[in-house]
Amino acid sequence: MSLELGGRADKREDDEWMEEKSAQLVINNDSNVFNDTLVHGITIETLQDVTIYYIRSISDDLKKLIRDYLSSICHGKKKADKHLQAYSYKKTVTEFIKRFRNSDDENRKKGMIGELLFHLIMAIFKNYFKPASILFNLEENSFKKGFDACFFKEKELWIAEVKSGGCNNPNSPDKAIINLINRAKIDLNKRLNSKETHLWLNAINHAESAMKDNDDDKDAVLQILDQCYKNEPTSADKNVILCSVLLHRMSTAFSKQSFSELHQKIKDSEIFNQSIIVAIQNSEVEELQSFLESESKDE
Repeated sequence: MSLELGGRADKREDDEWMEEKSAQLVINNDSNVFNDTLVHGITIETLQDVTIYYIRSISDDLKKLIRDYLSSICHGKKKADKHLQAYSYKKTVTEFIKRFRNSDDENRKKGMIGELLFHLIMAIFKNYFKPASILFNLEENSFKKGFDACFFKEKELWIAEVKSGGCNNPNSPDKAIINLINRAKIDLNKRLNSKETHLWLNAINHAESAMKDNDDDKDAVLQILDQCYKNEPTSADKNVILCSVLLHRMSTAFSKQSFSELHQKIKDSEIFNQSIIVAIQNSEVEELQSFLESESKDE
């Protein structure tokens, strides 16, 4: 069972493109954007509040990080740290694949993979954003409903929306990826201005599961979410992370300048308080799916 992808680039061009992007990668630890350790197979470009991640291979580094983080991403650190069999990596990856297979919607499957990659990227490279939500849905055997993710950073709540999709033209990915960002902006703006209080109740329940009871920030997160529940809905005072995940074989990278211009338009619109754009371009979605499938099999 595999996802529908865009066109496949020539392997030689693919390798040459990877060498070029790797040579361009600049790590700036002072900016708090990167961990101290470079993850093989992922290259990164940044411009102010825009960060682009190119996942060119499911390397051994990335596989190890999936094994390290998957349980806390799906169940929350509170449960993952209990070291119970139910929240082990093996049980978690098996449960992920089970939920993935239960969906007959290929777009939904892309969404599941995209959200997993987003959570993983945030855990690896932006770990100063503390997770205040989990990937799995609490109420039923599926993935999270409501806001895609919530994070806490320096006494501020950040709400994320993730949109994933393919690309019809692998040589021109900008249009597809910018469309995904605009969809994320529109959907999140609509939700933050709606009177659907269940969105905030769901967020409170997820924060309870995601954050440990002895975490000093947990009460602050719950108080902020409770205020959002009680107050008149508005997007203008909310901080947001808009993420687009393009799942396709590629020979061309996103244009960093295009994202910068889009982000400036979003800032100028003043529909949100603060906004960050995260773009993920993954050429190895089938390899990732195969890896997760193999990890879920009984030893």
